[in-house]
Amino acid sequence: MQRNYIKLTKDLHEVIHPRIFDDLRLRTEAITLVSDAPLEWLRVDGLPLMIRHELSRIGMTPGNLMLTQCIHAGGMILPSSALEEILIIRSFSANDPIRHALEVAIEGFNLTRVRTTFVDVKNGEELIAALNGFRGALVVFDCHGGHGGDDSHGWLRMVSEKVDVWNLAHVARVPPIVILSACSTFSLAGSHASVANGLIRSGAITVIGTFLPVNAISSAIFVARLLYRVDSFLPALKRMDRNFLTWRTLISTFLRMSYATDLMKFFIEEKQWMDNSMFGRIGERTNHDINRLHPAWYQRLLRRMSRAARRPIIDIQTTIDTESPLMETMYYCQTGRPETIGIFLD
Repeated sequence: MQRNYIKLTKDLHEVIHPRIFDDLRLRTEAITLVSDAPLEWLRVDGLPLMIRHELSRIGMTPGNLMLTQCIHAGGMILPSSALEEILIIRSFSANDPIRHALEVAIEGFNLTRVRTTFVDVKNGEELIAALNGFRGALVVFDCHGGHGGDDSHGWLRMVSEKVDVWNLAHVARVPPIVILSACSTFSLAGSHASVANGLIRSGAITVIGTFLPVNAISSAIFVARLLYRVDSFLPALKRMDRNFLTWRTLISTFLRMSYATDLMKFFIEEKQWMDNSMFGRIGERTNHDINRLHPAWYQRLLRRMSRAARRPIIDIQTTIDTESPLMETMYYCQTGRPETIGIFLD
């Protein structure tokens, strides 16, 4: 996987004009991709585009869906209180070992404002009923997912039934924000008719999907940590006299924090260059930089890891580039138009 990723990024660099890289370095902060290639993974000065910049993607779909997203100029303003009620639609067989993974992960974060409701469904009919019974702004799908290759739609498994979410249009209320804790919901190997695109077709404004199969425990922690960010970060911003941010900004900064965690775990657990005691100290300082939008947050992280590992910064970056450039956080993608969802900190 790592070798294939290195080859992919090398190939992308060869076909993209150098002037574009100059613009990315000097003139760009936020990016909307319209592409059928995983340009999120393009590396610029040691960082993948999806981590370096505030970034989202409009999926390449035939017909009106892509065009509608490209020209859509409207927006939605949500009070932060609208994100306090979150529906989690769960669908696993009774003996599935990962059935309670997300529930356990969420319990570990001790949410204080956000309230999560798990609804177990067994088929498409129960899925529709669960969606139509929810009036909130954010839903999480916790289940198995997949795709049918180049010629078929993506699907979510509701116990024994594969549900094509493209059929939810006009029959189910899909909230504006969707998080998919499921494999291959915006798959690199699948057709344009992905689960993520299908949910946007069915009413979502933005969907967090997955390029690849994801580890169930890691995915559960990823989603639980994201809900914790909604729970704790928005009130913290309010205390800092911030009154507004977009959903894309919230997710982009979260992805940076998650990516930094991946890097630290790599050097602690796999390389064993750093002691585990450094994890909390470095992580706290890095999260502080990211949350305050410090432009040099990554360079400061590299310096901290360099000091902890007692190795030159160039050794840290080279090891990332050659041994593990594709981190777990990069399996996720932010699709749709999250920049059009504004969150008013009430």
